[in-house]
Amino acid sequence: MYQPKAQDLQHLTFLAKHLGCTIQSPLHRYHILSMKKYHNKQANKEHLHLPTQITAMISMRGSRSLGTKSETTILKEQTVSKFPGLLACAATMQAGFSLADLGGQTLLELQGLHDMANSPISGIPVTIVLGMMVRNNPFWSYLSNLSSGIAFCKDKALKAGIICIGAKLSFLEVAVLGATCIPSAIVSVCTGLLIIPRIAQLLGLSKNLGALIATGTSVCGITAVSALAPALRASQNEVAIAVANVVAFGTLNMLVMPHLAHVTFSSSEQAGLFLGLSVHDTAQVMGAALTYQQLFADDVAFQSATVTKLTRNMLLIGVLPYMTWAHGNNNIKCTTSPATQLDDAVNNSKNKISNRASKLAANIKTYIPSFVFGFVAMSLARSLGDFSISSHGAAFGLLEPLQWHQLVSGVGGFLGTKVLLGTAMAAIGMSTSFAGMTRIGWQPFAVGFCGAALMSTTAVCCTVGIPALIQFCSNH
Repeated sequence: MYQPKAQDLQHLTFLAKHLGCTIQSPLHRYHILSMKKYHNKQANKEHLHLPTQITAMISMRGSRSLGTKSETTILKEQTVSKFPGLLACAATMQAGFSLADLGGQTLLELQGLHDMANSPISGIPVTIVLGMMVRNNPFWSYLSNLSSGIAFCKDKALKAGIICIGAKLSFLEVAVLGATCIPSAIVSVCTGLLIIPRIAQLLGLSKNLGALIATGTSVCGITAVSALAPALRASQNEVAIAVANVVAFGTLNMLVMPHLAHVTFSSSEQAGLFLGLSVHDTAQVMGAALTYQQLFADDVAFQSATVTKLTRNMLLIGVLPYMTWAHGNNNIKCTTSPATQLDDAVNNSKNKISNRASKLAANIKTYIPSFVFGFVAMSLARSLGDFSISSHGAAFGLLEPLQWHQLVSGVGGFLGTKVLLGTAMAAIGMSTSFAGMTRIGWQPFAVGFCGAALMSTTAVCCTVGIPALIQFCSNH
C-alpha cells in the first residue's frame, strides 16, 4: 500500500489553501494521494507531481467535506476588498479639485480678474500630488488594504474615463474655424511628436517617458498622458513625471503667452491661434484665453483659442494608435504599418490573404487598445448629435440643444474628466514613490523645457506662415 510522503502532504495543503478548500483530516489526504498513486502507477511515477495535485484538488472542489467557497462568495470578497481603495481615491480626487478651484480663483484675483467661472488650474495634477503625499506618508504601511481598490482605479477607471472624454470632442466644432486652424494644429502636433522623443532619447530617457512627454506637450496635456499611458504600459513614475512637465511648463506658458500674444500679433484671430497652439493642457489654454479676453476685451481671440485647442484634442484619435505603434514596448514586433500589411494581403493569393488578415487583426489589437475604439465611438456620437441639431433642431431627434449640451458636458466633463480620470490620477499618485522619482534626475524636465520652447516656436511659425501660405495659394 502506498504511504504518502511529508512533501506530498505539504504540497496538497498549500494548494488547498489557495484554492479555497479546507482538508479536514489526514485520512482525506491519504485517500487522495493513494488514488492518484494508483492512476499514475503505469507511468512509474514515484511521487505525486504538482499538476496531478492541482487536478486532484480541482476535482474535489465540489465536495461538501472540503468546505468549498463558492464562486459567488469569492466574487463578493474581491468586490468588497476594492471599496477602501476606491473611497480613498475618490476622496483624494475631490480634495484635489477643490484645492485647484481655490488656487485658480486666487491666481486670477492676483491678476485683477474677478468672478470667473472656470479655474485656470486643473484639478488633475493637484490630485496626483495629494495622492503622492498619501503614498509617501509614514503611516502608508498600515494602509495595505487600499491596494486592491487603487489597482482597480488605475486600470478600469482610467480606461472608462478615456472613453467618456470622447464626448468632449466634436468634428463639427473643429470645422467652424476652417482652413487655418486644422493645418496649423497638424503641423504643430506632428512637429512635437517627431522631435521631442528624439530629444528624450539623446538625454537617455526611456521610450515610454519620451513618448508621454511628447504627447502631453504636443496634443492636449494631462488628458493625452492619461490616455497613452495604459497603451504603453507606462509605470506610475513615468506618468507622474510626464504630468509634472505638463503642469510646470504649461502653467508658465499660461501666464506668459497672453501678454506675448498681444505684443506680437496684430489680429485677434492670430492671437487666439497662437494661444491654442502654444499652451499645453486644455484647462491651461482656457486660462490663457480667459486672461487675454479679460485684459484686452477680445472675445474673438478667446473663441479662436478654444477651437484651435479642440482641433489639437481631436488629433488624439490618430495620435494614440500611432504612438502606441511607434513607441510601445510590446512583445509582438511589427516592422511595417498596418496599412502596408493590408496592401500586401490584397496583392497575394487567396490563402495568403487569410493569413495576412489574421496578422493584421492581431497587430491592430496590439497597437490600438480597445478603449481607443470606445474613445472614437464616443467622439463620433458627439459629432453626429451636433450635426443632427444643426440639421433637424434636436440631437438624434430626441434631445433639445440645451439637453444635449448638458448630457455631453456631464459625460465628458464631470463623469469622464473629474470622476473617472480624477480618481484614476489619485490612484497613480498613491502608487508613486518619491524615492523612485528622485532617481530620474533633471533630464525629463530638460526635455519638457525644450518641448515647450519647440511648441511655442512652432506656434509662431504656424500663426504667421500658414495663413500667408493659404492667402498666396488662393491668389494664384
